[in-house]
Amino acid sequence: MNMRRFLPLLGVGLLALTACDPVTIKSDAVNIGNGLSSANTNVTSNQPSTPVEIGNLLYPKAVAFDKADIKTGVIKADPILVPQGHIVLPAKQDVPSELEGTIRWIGRPLRPGEQKPSDPFEYLDVKDPYTQEGQPAKIYTYIRLRVNDYVEKDKPVALLEDKMSILNVLSALRAMDVAVADEKSARKQVEYYDLEYRSNLKANKEGKAAVPDIEVAKSKAQVTVAESQAESKKAALGKSKVEFDTAQEKLSRHTISPALSGRVQSINKQAGDAIKAGETILQIQDTKHLQIEGAVDVQNLGLIQDGMAVTIQPSRKTGKYLTMPRTSSRPITAIATTRLGPDHLVFVASEDGSVHMWDLKSIKASFKHKEPVRTLACTLPSVAKQFIVTGCDDGKARLWYIGTPKSEAKEFDGHHVGGVLACAISPDGKYCVTSDERDIYLWETATGKKLYKFEERKHVQPVVKLAFLPQGRVVSVGKDNDAACVWKMGDKNATVERSFDHRGGEVSNLGVSDDGNRMLIDQDPTRLNIVTLGDGVTESTLQSPSESNKFAGLALLSPKLNEKGDRVIVTTGSTEGSLQVWKTPTGGGKSAELENLICDDNAQATAAAFSTVGVGGFIVAGTKKGSVYLWKLPDTEELTHVYKGVIPKKGSQVEPNGKTVRIIAELENPTEERWQLLPGDTATVIIQP
Repeated sequence: MNMRRFLPLLGVGLLALTACDPVTIKSDAVNIGNGLSSANTNVTSNQPSTPVEIGNLLYPKAVAFDKADIKTGVIKADPILVPQGHIVLPAKQDVPSELEGTIRWIGRPLRPGEQKPSDPFEYLDVKDPYTQEGQPAKIYTYIRLRVNDYVEKDKPVALLEDKMSILNVLSALRAMDVAVADEKSARKQVEYYDLEYRSNLKANKEGKAAVPDIEVAKSKAQVTVAESQAESKKAALGKSKVEFDTAQEKLSRHTISPALSGRVQSINKQAGDAIKAGETILQIQDTKHLQIEGAVDVQNLGLIQDGMAVTIQPSRKTGKYLTMPRTSSRPITAIATTRLGPDHLVFVASEDGSVHMWDLKSIKASFKHKEPVRTLACTLPSVAKQFIVTGCDDGKARLWYIGTPKSEAKEFDGHHVGGVLACAISPDGKYCVTSDERDIYLWETATGKKLYKFEERKHVQPVVKLAFLPQGRVVSVGKDNDAACVWKMGDKNATVERSFDHRGGEVSNLGVSDDGNRMLIDQDPTRLNIVTLGDGVTESTLQSPSESNKFAGLALLSPKLNEKGDRVIVTTGSTEGSLQVWKTPTGGGKSAELENLICDDNAQATAAAFSTVGVGGFIVAGTKKGSVYLWKLPDTEELTHVYKGVIPKKGSQVEPNGKTVRIIAELENPTEERWQLLPGDTATVIIQP
């Protein structure tokens, strides 16, 4: 090729490459005090070749961002998490019958203070089948036994038909009474003959009245005979006692009692059923002593010691608290919440073009659209005249006032080229931002006027999440692994103040805290970083239990749940039909799953939102099948309740996968029913080296 022709082409190519590679200034570390630094490789500050003129700040008096809350001082090793451990009961008993017979009753004794049932079974105690003279018979009341009932060691749980055995006991008792009387009479006779013999000897010795020798010998012989008869009667009494004890022991075997305390797992027989000796009537499991079986990575085994104390974090399966009346079978696309006076309001958008307002009792209003609704947002309760904004596939954003009878849609001037994918309203309700495949617009809500389009083209994927912060900033999130950006808002335009690139996850709806200070960033499919939006520091990380359980869809941060400022994170992932609730990790630590929220329709959750308040609040979610469920948020006690256990002996056998070793942690199940753990549930074992 001619060199003169080649050089211009080379210059054009270099210019093209330069245009495709904007200058980025990467911040590798942020100083957090005390000589520590937090890696921050996913944060970049983009400087466009031509800076965007944003004018005056849209909110010049907005609150400032908080700084990262990272504890300094003594540095502890990261805790070792053993996720998805299985809670098992090491002790159980198949309670059998010792005799062949017919089951008369399956039940347990009525406990002190317990209300007597309408159909009790009353029975004479088999250990006291007779009473002392003048004393009333001791009657015991039994209550019908059901699965999961708690039963006590050595206390009756079933009775066999025992009429013949009771008769045998009574017969043996009567025979023993006769033997007692005979033995007593024989002893009296010995005493009489012995007294007569001794009197004869005494009379002869004193010479008062001589008794013939023959009479003395005769009286002595009578003593010997009487003593022999007394011994015979004593032996007969002993035999009658053995016969009575044998009859009573056989009678007691008609009463079935467990060898351990626990809960009834299954009942295999019913009253009236025939049963063979050794056949199981019911199964009992000891729920007081629990084990958690899990697997720890081989490389962490050396950090674990025999007898090491551990913390247990169970993951409870929680059914919904409320269900919204069914309005559609199409997927739920968006959910938002607010309050109007004392009432909570939930707005639910669907692919069928409907938006419904639910006050947790009934549907109070509906907002109809001709196109599928993809996004919606509502004002904070502090806004005087509250409204919602909806975005549809037709590219239009619409404003609807709530609390106004027969509210009509107010369309914003202009529209997006593509469908509206996300929207957010400013805290004071004056502005709204909307997005589509690439563009982000700022609107004035009072007039519906479009103020400007964001000039910087930071996103290369559709913008699927927007949030308007109290700090006068806007957060935008691109689909898939596209960037998450913090925009500084001006009255003329907006510019990227901070961006989080190199996202490697599959979460499109990344949560932002209601105070605007923190955000979730999917570092990869199994890790969510909690980052501070003011300085871009990663405060802590939420780690998925395993490589197969990926975070996907949504990951939201709750409002503060107490004065301490505790929050939870709600996520969806690869498992359909449930949402996961996590304690928010703090101080650079890790966290464990707290609850598993179950969707009755077993469908994937497609949208979710928290109530505007955390204390006494809720999480509401909609599914791919059009269902909407509500669950209560955990209270402070649930967040702070601690289960303590111990690893009695660490394992040593490597599992077939070659990566993990099986370990067992032991703990005492709490006695208070609210905190009791059930076999089959899962838990995370937290080990602090």
